[in-house]
Amino acid sequence: RVAAQLESQPGRPFDADRAERDARTLAASGDYLRADYRLAPSGDGSDGLVFDLEDKPWGPNSLRVVFDLSTDFAGRGTFNLKLSHNRHWLTASGTEWRNRLQIGAVPLWFSEIYHPLNWTLSPSNDWFVAGYLGSERRPGTLYDEDGTQLARFDRTTSRAGVDLGQPWGRFGELRIGLGTRRVKSTPTLVSAALGEATRPPQASEAGLRLAVVIDQLDFANFPQRGYRLVGEAAIGDGGDAGRFQRLEASAMAVRTTGRHTFSLFGPARGASQ
Repeated sequence: RVAAQLESQPGRPFDADRAERDARTLAASGDYLRADYRLAPSGDGSDGLVFDLEDKPWGPNSLRVVFDLSTDFAGRGTFNLKLSHNRHWLTASGTEWRNRLQIGAVPLWFSEIYHPLNWTLSPSNDWFVAGYLGSERRPGTLYDEDGTQLARFDRTTSRAGVDLGQPWGRFGELRIGLGTRRVKSTPTLVSAALGEATRPPQASEAGLRLAVVIDQLDFANFPQRGYRLVGEAAIGDGGDAGRFQRLEASAMAVRTTGRHTFSLFGPARGASQ
């Protein structure tokens, strides 16, 4: 898979700058401990370009653990333990199995199979297909117009789908696919003032979605500079609620000044039926 994405190809004249870029691309993939190149004599008397790659000794599985704490300084605090597992190179095409598990205030699980299709003309033209399953539970609060708390509830969002996508080199990726989403709200504490008239909504959706990611952060975890933009548009059938249209977006910017790093994040969402 990676051989087809290199700028250096059999039959082309050797170019040192091109070979250096290829070596950096291989090193940046995260699969190798070392990536270098050399010229070696070939059978016909000419020189051949050889890339020497040293696999990471801890692959092909990788596990990342993150623990976070938060508080509102009013006596309420939460925690989340996040586990991320990736299994690389299930096939020679570069198939990956990606898993996430979170325990704490917002339990979730997510699993995805990512399979490159090898429709490769360049590093930015490697199409892939991905299938995923996931579920997340978040606590919520229902208020009246005066700001009085009426109920607390757990909102569980389950989703599944399949996407066809294309990575944009080191810039980001584009996905289009079919998916379903189900939202179920379970009250955990209900005020007598709420009665039976109003309950947190239930929803079931199936439709088409378009997702765009532009990621220019220098590191996935604890970035020090760069930005990340995520946008998703969905349209389809909302069951009893009829047709729906939904647009979601988020932005993150990170900058480091001296020994201090500042991160700014903001989400946005709009929906119509």
